[in-house]
Amino acid sequence: MLTKQNKFLIICFILIAIVLGIISALMFYKGHKSFVLSDVKLTISAPESIASGDKVSYIIKYANNTKVVLKDVEIIFQYPDGFFPDNPISEGESLVIRWNLGDIEPGFQDNMEVTGILVGQEKSVKQGSAVLRFKPRNFNSQFEKTSEVKTVVNSVPILLTLNAPKEVSCGQTIEYLLNFKNVSETIFKNLRVELEYPDGFTFEKANLEPIESNNIWQIEEIKPGEISQLKIKGVMIGEENQIKSVQVAWGQINKNKFIQYNQISFSTKISLPLLDFTQTINGSKDYKANVGDTLRYKIRYKNNSDKDIRDLTIVCELSGSSLELDTLESQEGIFDGEKIVWSSFLIPRLALLKRGAEGEVDFKIKMKNELPIKDSSSKNFTIENSVRAEGFISEKGDKIEVADNFTNKVNSRLIISQKGYYNDDGRISNFGPIPPQVGEKTSYTIHWQLLNLANDLEKVEVQGTIPSWVNWEGKVIADDSDFHFDRDAGKIIWTVGDLPANTGIFLPVKEIVFQVSITPKSWQVGDFIMLASEVVATGFDTFTGEELMSTTDVLTTRLPDDLSIEDEEGRVVE
Repeated sequence: MLTKQNKFLIICFILIAIVLGIISALMFYKGHKSFVLSDVKLTISAPESIASGDKVSYIIKYANNTKVVLKDVEIIFQYPDGFFPDNPISEGESLVIRWNLGDIEPGFQDNMEVTGILVGQEKSVKQGSAVLRFKPRNFNSQFEKTSEVKTVVNSVPILLTLNAPKEVSCGQTIEYLLNFKNVSETIFKNLRVELEYPDGFTFEKANLEPIESNNIWQIEEIKPGEISQLKIKGVMIGEENQIKSVQVAWGQINKNKFIQYNQISFSTKISLPLLDFTQTINGSKDYKANVGDTLRYKIRYKNNSDKDIRDLTIVCELSGSSLELDTLESQEGIFDGEKIVWSSFLIPRLALLKRGAEGEVDFKIKMKNELPIKDSSSKNFTIENSVRAEGFISEKGDKIEVADNFTNKVNSRLIISQKGYYNDDGRISNFGPIPPQVGEKTSYTIHWQLLNLANDLEKVEVQGTIPSWVNWEGKVIADDSDFHFDRDAGKIIWTVGDLPANTGIFLPVKEIVFQVSITPKSWQVGDFIMLASEVVATGFDTFTGEELMSTTDVLTTRLPDDLSIEDEEGRVVE
C-alpha cells in the first residue's frame, strides 16, 4: 500500500512531466510559427521593351525576412531564347544559370545581375524567370518561390527585305536582292549576313566581296536611315515544279559567336527549262549496254523560251571504265580525251537558236570486249556522262546554263559452254571403242559450265536435248541445283536459280556432268554423230532488270575439247 508520502512524490513527478511537455510544445510551436513563406522574397526585373540587339540586364533580388535560417538555398535563372549572357556560368544546360548559395541567415538580402544581348522578332515577347529553392531549419520539406518578367521586342534595328523571282527556268540565272535598312537612331556596325543556298544553286558573283565561302558577308556600318544592298547572282538547276528556298540570317559576332538577330527565307519554283535536252543511246533513253557494243549517242536540244538563244555551247564528259575512249568518233564535236565540245564557233546552227527551234549533236563509242573486273567486289558497272549546255538570251544577254547527268547500266555477261570428253577427269569412266564402231556402244561425258560476269543473276535455267539415237546412261554429277531429264522428249533442264557475280572468275564455275552413249548404225559410217543439241541458258540481271541469254553449238563425237582424241577419231568406222 502506498504511503501518503509516496503518493505525493508520484503526483509531483506527473506534474513536472506535464509542465515539461507544455514547455517543449510551446518552443516547437514558436520555432515553426517564426517561419512564414511570404517573408521569403524573390523578384526579377528587366526592361519592359527593347530593340532587338539591345544590351539587357536581368536583376534578381532575394531576401530572408523570416526568423529562421534558410538552408541549401539555390537560385535558378531561366533566361529566354534569344538572350546571350555575357558570362554564362552553367555548362551542359541550355538557357539556365544556377547559383548555390548555401545557408542564408535571417534578415539577409542580396541581388545578382545578369547582362547580355537580347534579340528577337519584332513584337515578340521574351520571358525570363527565377526560382528560389530552400529548406527552413527544423523542416524536412523543400520550399520554393518564383518570379517572372516579360520584355517586348518592339523594334529591330535593321529592316531586311529579300527580292527574287518567284519562278525561274532550270539553268536560268537568278538574282537575290537583299536590302538592309537601318531603322534605328544609331549607327549599326559589323552587320554579318549568312546565306544558306538551296540545292542546285551555283554562286557566280555578288556586288560585295564575301568574307567566307561565297555565302557570308560583313557590312562594316549602316548609318541611321541608310540602306545597304547585297546582290547575289547564280544559276539555278532543278526539276520542273521543284521549290528552291534560300535562307538569310543576319546579326553580329559577339565573342567569336554569331548572334542571329533575325532570319527570313524566299522560295522560287523551277519551271520548264529555257533550254531543254534529252539523250538516247542506240535509240533508247534507258539503254542497257553490253560488252563489245557500239554506242551511238544522240543529244537533242530545244529552245523552250519565248526568246532566241545565241552562242550555244554543248559539252559532254564521259566516264566509265568499260568504255574504249580511243574509239570515240564525232563529226562535229571536238574530243580532247576527256570531253566533247560542240561550239557555235565551229557549228553555225548553234550561233542562234530561235525560240521553239531544236536540233541534235551525236557521237559514237565502243564498249570494251571485256569488263575490267579486278576483284570479287567488281560488279554493277555503269557508263556515265554529264551534259552541260550554255548560251545567252539574245535580248538581255543573260546567261543560261543547263546541266544533267546520265547513267546507263551495263548488263552482266552470262556464258554457257558445252564440252564433251571420252577421256575425262576420272569422276565418270567411259567405255567402248574409239573411233566409234558400227554395232558397238561407246559412252561420253558431257559438261555444261556456267560463267557469270559483273552482276548477280536470278532465275537462271539451262535447257538442252539429246537426239533419239543417243542413250541416257543415268550418271550425273551435280551440286545442289535442280536437274531433270525427260526421257520421252530427250530434254534436259538444269534449274540453277541465283548465280552470283563473277562466278567462274573469283567464284568456282557452276557445272553439271552427265554421261550418254551411242551405238552407231551402218548409215552413219564416216560421219561425226551429234551427241547433244545446242544449249540455251537464260537468267535475269538483278542490276539492270534485263533477261540475258547464252547459247552453245551442237556437240558431236568430234570432241574438240578432248585433246587426247584426234578429230578423225570421232568419225564412225565399220
